[in-house]
Amino acid sequence: MSDPRVSVVIAARNAEAFIGSAIASVLGQTRAAAEIIVVDDGSTDGTAAAAARFGPRVTLVQHQAAGVSRSRNAAVARAEGDWVAFLDADDEWLPGKLEQQARLMLDGVGFVHCDRLNVGEVDGLPERQSAIQPLVQGDIFATLLVTGNTITTSAVAIRRSLFLQLGGFDERLTHAEDWDLWLRAAAVSEVRAAPDALVRYRHQAASASRNPDAMIRARVIVAERALASDRGRRLSGLARRQAMSATWTTNGWEAARAGQRWRALGAYLRAAAWWPLSRGAAAGVARQILGR
Repeated sequence: MSDPRVSVVIAARNAEAFIGSAIASVLGQTRAAAEIIVVDDGSTDGTAAAAARFGPRVTLVQHQAAGVSRSRNAAVARAEGDWVAFLDADDEWLPGKLEQQARLMLDGVGFVHCDRLNVGEVDGLPERQSAIQPLVQGDIFATLLVTGNTITTSAVAIRRSLFLQLGGFDERLTHAEDWDLWLRAAAVSEVRAAPDALVRYRHQAASASRNPDAMIRARVIVAERALASDRGRRLSGLARRQAMSATWTTNGWEAARAGQRWRALGAYLRAAAWWPLSRGAAAGVARQILGR
C-alpha cells in the first residue's frame, strides 16, 4: 500500500488532564492522520469538553461507560482509514510516529509497532522500554506468547480489515485485551516494528494495568486461549510449557510488586512446575523466600 490512510482512535475516560496533549501530539505529526476519533467512555469530568475544543479536526463520540475495548471497537467500526492507530488518552506520540510506521505498512503486514519512552511513575523502569523488552517483528506469535505482552497499545497501528476480520478487542476481557488481540493478529499476519521510541507512555498508579488480581486472571485466560488456538496447538511441547511458565513468572512479578508475597511465591512455584529450568521462576522463588 503506497499511501495508507491512517485513522487514529483515542479511547478516553476521565482523561481531562491529558486528552488535549494526546490530541495535539497527533495533530503535530509530520504525516497527517486521515482522521482522529475520540470516544468518551462515560467520563464524569471535562474530557469531552477538552476534546471538543479542537473543533472539526476531531470526531467526538460519547456514550455511557462501556469499557475501553468496546470504545475502541466502536471507533474502528466507523473509521474510514485503511489502518487504525491506537493512542491511550494519557499517552503522546513523537512527531515522526505515523510517518515512520507508514513506510512499514506493506502487503502481508498486519500490524506495526515501535519502541516507547516511559514517563510518569516509572517505578524503576528504564527510559526506553526496549532496554528490557527488545522489539519483535516478523512471525512473532510464539515469541509474543512465550515472552508476554511486549507491545504497547499506543505504539500499534493495525490494518483495519484484519481488525474487523478478528472481531476486534474481546469485550469480555477487562485486562490483557491488547495482548489477546496482538496474539490473534500475529497468528495470521506478519508484524513490523519501527526501531525508534515514538511513544511517550505514561505510568500512573491508578491505571488499569496496576490491578494485580485482574491482570493475573486475564493473563492466564489469554495464554490458555492462545495455546488452544490452531496456531498454538502447532507449537512444540517445550514452547507450550515455556509459555505457561513465563505467564506465571509474570504473575509472580505482578503479585510481588503489589506486596502480595505469598501469592507471588505461589505463582513462581507454578512457573517452575511448568518449566523447571526457568531462571526467572527460580530467581522469583528465591527472592520471596529470602523476603527480598
